[in-house]
Amino acid sequence: MHASREVTEIIDTAFSMAQSAHFEYVTPELALYVICQNNVFARAFENCGGSVKELDGQLRTYLDTYMEKKSGETESAPELSMGMGNMLAYAWQSAQGSGFAGVFAQADGCHHRRVPHQGGQNFFQRA
Repeated sequence: MHASREVTEIIDTAFSMAQSAHFEYVTPELALYVICQNNVFARAFENCGGSVKELDGQLRTYLDTYMEKKSGETESAPELSMGMGNMLAYAWQSAQGSGFAGVFAQADGCHHRRVPHQGGQNFFQRA
């Protein structure tokens, strides 16, 4: 599976955070927490009516309350949770099945539509 630089950085940061916090697993909630720190996501989320500050706070509370800590003093790397594995598998299947050479989402909008592009490629454009 090919992952963009941004996705790779998000996953790497989630693993680093899980390791530092002694979490047993990297979960979708932890990945979303990391994504909240991304300026492009933050602008798009805010432009769709969301509050990154509120989401960030709720995710931090969730992580502090529900994330499983490693037992003992083991230094083993955290593992992907089943949910995180499913999320990545779904993302890969979605990308493979889209039939598009690329997907571009503008940071200032949240509604996108498919539009034809030269060369027979289709891309998303803000509606």
